[in-house]
This record gives sequence, structure tokens and C-alpha cells, in this order.
Amino acid sequence: MGGYVLWWGRKDAFPGADGSTITQATGTNQNAETIILYGTDGTTELIEDKNGYCKVSITTEGILSENTSQTYSVKHPLTVIYNSFSVWDWYTNTENHNDDLWGDGEHKSDYDPCPLGWRVSQDGIWNDFEENTKYYSQGTPTSAGNSTISNGVLYNDFVWFPAGGRIFTTGTRSNVGNNVFLWSSTVSGTSAKNIYCSMGGVLHISTYGRTNALSIRCVQE
Repeated sequence: MGGYVLWWGRKDAFPGADGSTITQATGTNQNAETIILYGTDGTTELIEDKNGYCKVSITTEGILSENTSQTYSVKHPLTVIYNSFSVWDWYTNTENHNDDLWGDGEHKSDYDPCPLGWRVSQDGIWNDFEENTKYYSQGTPTSAGNSTISNGVLYNDFVWFPAGGRIFTTGTRSNVGNNVFLWSSTVSGTSAKNIYCSMGGVLHISTYGRTNALSIRCVQE
């Protein structure tokens, strides 16, 4: 599979796309399915919609407490909190973002999802990525071809980054098998920085709203 994904700043990961050879179109018109999420009893499927996620709008009564949804997110780790307003943040519905949810640039936070001794990487970790970093489609270096979840980028002939795609702010899965998206802990205004790779090459750094769910890569502290 394409690995787990996280909404920026949240401590709990969500399953990625199901299967190992899913062929699909680019963008949102695709057939990738989400690995099923189960409730705390281990048997009840969370099937609120076709994406397999239990979702709730940040404007729903009881989500916000003192203008943040952090407490709710901790109590409901399997629920996606979406925000369709211009702040694009699951954490708040105002401009008062929390830029240190995954650390302050020097130290990891309690909400960093990586294990002890590891942390979510900052944006500078990818400075030596090159535009000609090899992109693989079903095991073969390529710059075109079918989008399958087994695709990905091989960095320095050593580290594999699967093309797990992302999940939009609304919970819709996109670009599985076509793009590599990796969050950093570094913010940029109301958004956060990430690396973006495609069959056509590597875009060193991009930015997305914090209500997108991307993969991460932990690095040693």
C-alpha cells in the first residue's frame, strides 16, 4: 500500500489506499479505495461515506473548544475534521494557527507522530533532491505510464518513497500511484511545506493547506 497519511499537525495516522496494483486516472477521477477503518471495538466499520472515513465539519457544534479542535481530535483519533473555509486548517476556524504542533524547529512536540528519537522532517532535509531523481512505475524507471500504487521515487538508489497520493480537505483521495507527497514540520503562512514528486520530476518544495492528508518520513533527532 502507499503508507499511512496524516493531516498536518495531528498525532494519529490514517490508513492509505488499499491494494498493491491499483490502476487509475490522474487526479480525483480514480478507483483507489481506502483501507477500511474500524471503531474501538475492532469490528464496526467506519463507513460514513464512500471514502471509508468518519468525517465531521469543524463548524459542527461541540468540535471547537476555545477556538480549537485539538481536544476533540485527541478524543476522536479516527475522525477527519474538515474545514472548507479559507483558513484550510482542521485545528482552528480562525487565523490563529498553531505552527508548533509538530515541533518548534528545534524540538519535537508531544503531537509529533514519530517514535522516540525520531521526528517529522523539516523542509531542508530534501535540499539535495534532484529533478532527475528516478521515478519507477511497477519496478521500471519511467517518466510516463499507468498510475499504480506500486509506483514511487528512488532517492540516491537507497531510499524508496511510495506514490501514495494525498487526501483532499473534503476527505477525497487523489493522485495515488501518480504523486509522492510528504509533509514537513515547516509551515508557510496558513499552509505547511511538503515535497512533491511526479513522473515528470521532483518539485523540491510545495505548500498545501493543513486540511490535506499526506505521508511523512521520520528522521533521527
